[in-house]
Amino acid sequence: MIINMWPLQRNSLTNSYVSLILSNKHTYKEHSWHDFFNFKFDIFHMHWPETYLNLPNVFHRYLCTFFVIFYLIILKVLRKKIIWTVHNLKPHENRSPKLAYISYLLFYFFSNRLIFLSNISKNSFYEKYRIKNINAKISIINHPLYSIPQVKQDPKLRKSCLFFGLMRSYKNIDNLIGKYSLISSHYPLYLLGRCEKSYQKKLIKQAGSNVIFEFGPYEETRLQQYLNETIGVIIPYSDVTNSGVVFRAISSNVNLLLPDLPYMRELSKTFNYERKCLFYSGVLDFKIINDFIEQSESNVNNNYICYKNHNILIQNQHSQIYNSFQRV
Repeated sequence: MIINMWPLQRNSLTNSYVSLILSNKHTYKEHSWHDFFNFKFDIFHMHWPETYLNLPNVFHRYLCTFFVIFYLIILKVLRKKIIWTVHNLKPHENRSPKLAYISYLLFYFFSNRLIFLSNISKNSFYEKYRIKNINAKISIINHPLYSIPQVKQDPKLRKSCLFFGLMRSYKNIDNLIGKYSLISSHYPLYLLGRCEKSYQKKLIKQAGSNVIFEFGPYEETRLQQYLNETIGVIIPYSDVTNSGVVFRAISSNVNLLLPDLPYMRELSKTFNYERKCLFYSGVLDFKIINDFIEQSESNVNNNYICYKNHNILIQNQHSQIYNSFQRV
């Protein structure tokens, strides 16, 4: 059985989600639009098909999205099986809400199976898109955990709070920086990740002397150097139903400051991680950050999770879905 994976991410330095769900029981090929007419595969497994809905250029946004939908139509005509792992309930920027809504409904309609990463995301999808009988073709498979690389510590790094990942305005990073700049704690806030130039300027303008940036893509070894020194990772999102950043932090057994959202509660219970988390309601403010710092200084509880066993389970769950189509 051949799975055409979009994207495959075998050697990605910035997002290794897909590589963590692959098993040796199947053959995978990397989907490429340059190889559009190569249909020598059994299953098309797509992640983030809403990618083009985030494009700033309106013409490109519509054209590329229609192109994806046209490709899905061809696959249905050829009776190929389509799996959609639903990472996000809407595009991050959501520049064209009506187009996004229609596109998501079409992604759902053309898919033979949807995979959600939590019960909360499944239920939220059902409510948002008003879909009936959704249970007939869905599976819930948790996000994989990450292996932790062995690294030499960077002597220039200090004990700190940390935010890492792609820096975009919808993540409320500017609010985090503004509030953290009011704190007199001797712990700096490090921010690590890619960021558009225009947003960089806005963040730098807001930052106090205790906020330190490292803009640009980073490798896992560099991230681990920061995680080894952090007293806790701060998540300033106002809305989220999936977060690879949180899973990467859990994999490293670090303290977490999290918005009190149903998804975050479900996640912390699933991994028995509540003792390492501090939840906040509403808008993040400097008092909450101060409380988190004080709690994190004394929270040395070890809660290591065996990522290999967890990921083998996830790989097997994906294999079961692939094999179920083989029997049809």
